[in-house]
Amino acid sequence: MLSLVGLLLCSAAWCNLASAAEHDWSDDFEDDNYDGWTIIQGDFDVVDGNLVGTTNGPADSHCSIYHESNVSMGTWSFDVYIPLALAALWIPIAFMAESPTHLADVYYVVEFYNTQMYLSRYNGLSQSIVGNYDFPGGTHCGLHHIQVVRNETNYLYLYHNGTVVIEGLSLVPLLEWNYFVFYSFLDGSAAWIDNVNVTEYVVSTDTTTTTSTGSTTESTDTGSSSTTTGGTNVGGGDMTMTYLLVGGGAAIVVIAIVVIIRMRS
Repeated sequence: MLSLVGLLLCSAAWCNLASAAEHDWSDDFEDDNYDGWTIIQGDFDVVDGNLVGTTNGPADSHCSIYHESNVSMGTWSFDVYIPLALAALWIPIAFMAESPTHLADVYYVVEFYNTQMYLSRYNGLSQSIVGNYDFPGGTHCGLHHIQVVRNETNYLYLYHNGTVVIEGLSLVPLLEWNYFVFYSFLDGSAAWIDNVNVTEYVVSTDTTTTTSTGSTTESTDTGSSSTTTGGTNVGGGDMTMTYLLVGGGAAIVVIAIVVIIRMRS
């Protein structure tokens, strides 16, 4: 009987762990393909381990591609490279989108434009800016490592190369967030993306914080509740213990049922 209970306890804990991880996904394109992605318009290829647009969309617009992604709270991280040829162009990455349709429905986006980076929410053509950051070099061209964190208090934090540069409160609508969309653009050369990693929990990040919204820059504390490092859930707390407690609760229910059956027999 004890062996059966132990087995049920382990099974319950394992089921909860598996369930929690089912929405996480990543792609580093080291397999030289973009399986799992769907082209919206234009053409794409994997070149030197990076996903890059190769043909513009209609009327010389962005080429775009999406990956199914229903994470709405956690961490989105990726590397993006913007060549000098795109210095004056708008490069958006919609990390949380209601649909893959460009400039339609609702989506949260990291936007690179000229000398700045924005964290915004769009509803069709209507933009709501969470925050913006001025690049010290005066251009958005180059390689950027981006992490966006959303915690359970509706705070969004944008890390640029390991440092928080944008943070702000955004009341996220209760919608079906099903897509991660990358927009590349060709003007002699194209932007590329790599090392995409999406998880429902906060991953390790640098704790240095430099928040910039326009010309004002200040040092802030993101708080351990939202940026605790190393395998913890968004909003703090050890999820491993949570899983065990939930699994343990399931096992306790099983034990209670077994006891009742034995008492009635």
